[in-house]
Amino acid sequence: MGNEQYVKLLQNGDFDMVTTFKQMYIDMLKYYYYVGGMPEVILNFAENKDFNEVREIQQRILAAYEQDFSKHAPNEVVPRIRMLWNSIPAQITKENKKFIYGLIKEGTRAKEYELAMLWLTDCGLVHKVQRVNSPNIP
Repeated sequence: MGNEQYVKLLQNGDFDMVTTFKQMYIDMLKYYYYVGGMPEVILNFAENKDFNEVREIQQRILAAYEQDFSKHAPNEVVPRIRMLWNSIPAQITKENKKFIYGLIKEGTRAKEYELAMLWLTDCGLVHKVQRVNSPNIP
């Protein structure tokens, strides 16, 4: 976005100057949180600075992912993949970060969505993170 001089300050460890531009770094970080890391979205935002257009591109990319489910996954698993995929944003915003399969559909068990979760994980679209109480070497 034309802010290479600020990157150089960070790379050189000039934290006195970094502190001077603190608000600019905060604003850029907020942009990154909203825009994310998809190359097409980043390029568009860098050129136009239009948040509405950014959201449209993000929605289009997500819709393309959903269409790909039916192209590549077995037909009997596709509905479960879609339901699982669509429940993820609501589940990760909860205070309790544990994924609850029963929230996808009333009375659902993890076993019913095991293949769908495996498919999304194998494709690299989701990453399962194991919760631990204390980080130790096994």
